[in-house]
Amino acid sequence: MLQRAGCRRLPVAVESGSEKIRKLLKRPFDVQRLLEINKDLKKFDMAVHYAFMMGFPTETEEDLNESISLALRLLHENPKADTSFNIYTPFPGNELFEIAVKYGMQVPKRVEDWVSFNYRNLTQGAPWLSKEMRHLVEMLDFCQFFIGKRPFLQPYEKTSPWVSLLSHAYAPLARMRVKHFWSQFPIEMKLAKLLRLYGKQE
Repeated sequence: MLQRAGCRRLPVAVESGSEKIRKLLKRPFDVQRLLEINKDLKKFDMAVHYAFMMGFPTETEEDLNESISLALRLLHENPKADTSFNIYTPFPGNELFEIAVKYGMQVPKRVEDWVSFNYRNLTQGAPWLSKEMRHLVEMLDFCQFFIGKRPFLQPYEKTSPWVSLLSHAYAPLARMRVKHFWSQFPIEMKLAKLLRLYGKQE
């Protein structure tokens, strides 16, 4: 019915591959059923976009690894699928926000102070995460754009052939970083920020 209605892109909010984190988010679902549905969707003429989040309060490297493993499996088992990972951003009115405050996040006192809260940056340095987790989240936020079969750099490719060439050349290293959780020596990320290709406030 969706295909007959003209649907060409189906977004699915997975959020996390970790059962512990999904319970914290109050978003229970059956991972095996999700994997079955993902395979079934291959026969339809629509792209499936699986949205994940990372950097949650109490999230560990093991939790994050479960999310990455699930995302990679979804990509592998459905060539029409793509994924994205956004960084958790605390906003008031829920349990996660209170946990972030408990770990040291300063609640903004003015409306203007909320401007820096966005899903491409670690809010106030994410005091609820360990130093190692912060490095991992920053690495994954950058490398995620290169791990799928259809990179998210399409907008850049239309305007900059150099960025397109560099992105395709860098993709194998990005996939290696993600697969092995290798966040050391992020020279390419610092260079991309310096050239204002990544990490800009939205």
